[in-house]
Amino acid sequence: MKIPDPKQLAGMSWDDLYSMRLERALQDPRSQALIAPYEHRAYAREQVANNPLLAPVYGVAVPGYQVFKSMIGTSRSAPSLDQIQQGLIGTGEGMAQGIENLGAKAKRGLLSMFD
Repeated sequence: MKIPDPKQLAGMSWDDLYSMRLERALQDPRSQALIAPYEHRAYAREQVANNPLLAPVYGVAVPGYQVFKSMIGTSRSAPSLDQIQQGLIGTGEGMAQGIENLGAKAKRGLLSMFD
């Protein structure tokens, strides 16, 4: 299995990236290191989009998780600054999506008052 380019990885869902990381052909450390930052980005994006109030939590949890990984020493990928960067980008993307979703819900609610 070939790993998609970074632009494609950045737009993939967490579920797709997680499944990709479990692929037998991609279990080598290099493949895991390429996919992991984008999996972290997608996870943060999707979680924060569902609840934008989680954004400050993820702002701390994303780097904190990398510190935790460095202490436990057992993980599919080594801790990295790329994972922190992509996780924080995903947090921002999720916050933007979540706010957009809340705005759309509010607009629908206001419009329904005039039905």
